[in-house]
Parts: sequence; C-alpha cells; structure tokens
Amino acid sequence: MVQDKSANTPSATPSANDRSDSGIEGIRAARLAKVAELKQAGMIPYAYSWDVTHPIADLQAKFADLEAGAEEDFEVSIAGRIMARRVFGKLAFFTLQDETGTIQLYLEKKTIQAQMGEANEQAFNHLKQLTDAGDIIGAIGTIKRTDKGEL
Repeated sequence: MVQDKSANTPSATPSANDRSDSGIEGIRAARLAKVAELKQAGMIPYAYSWDVTHPIADLQAKFADLEAGAEEDFEVSIAGRIMARRVFGKLAFFTLQDETGTIQLYLEKKTIQAQMGEANEQAFNHLKQLTDAGDIIGAIGTIKRTDKGEL
C-alpha cells in the first residue's frame, strides 16, 4: 500500500485561512488613525443617529425626469454606505447606498467650505483624506443631475 504524502506536505499556494494578519492589521491601524484624526478635528466618527428626510429610491423616482446638468433647490438629508469614491482635486464623487438604492454625491470644495464656514475650513480635505469605501456617512444638500446623467 502506498501512502499519499501530499496530505502532509504544505501547499505551494496558501489558502484563505493561511493569510497573514499583517495586511489586515495594517488596514485596521490606518482606519484607527483616521478615527483619531476625526476626533482631533472635533468630529464624531461614530454618530448615533442621522435624520434622513428621504430614502434614496424615493429621490431617484421623484427626480427621474430631471435633465442632465439641472439642479433643484430641494434640500434633502440622506445617509448610507460609501460604495465608491472618486476624488479630482476640488471635486469628489461618492456613490452612496442605503437599503433602497444608490445615489451619487457631488461634492464641490467651494460649496462645502461655504456651508461649513469658519467652523471647519478643512471639511473638504477631511472628506477626501479621512473617508473610505465602506464608511457610513450622512449628507445634506440639494438635488443635482450631473452632466453625465447621475443623480
């Protein structure tokens, strides 16, 4: 009888269970450092609640006919998980998802700075540097359809 030695030989490719925690620990350390920076800036990184005025699906339905590039002077408050983020200098786009759908946040540095005023002159930079995909955030603003048709 021949014994199969492959069961006792380590595999050339590590399994998912064999992964080193150094990558995960590095991500965790970076996230905790961002939390500390948020706290140092006077922000609450783990807010207990956020007053939402509309589910995202309702906004998508209500403004389905809004033309590309058009903006409505209709203030809303939404919350959700950042699914994607794209930052281009003084402009950022965050795809936000709640339990009903997704919407794109169109974030302009000048608008954010005007809204925050002297209370937080670094608000846009904090958004760029201290948020990641997967974070849950709340946002207040008006409805705008981008030139590419995203609400």
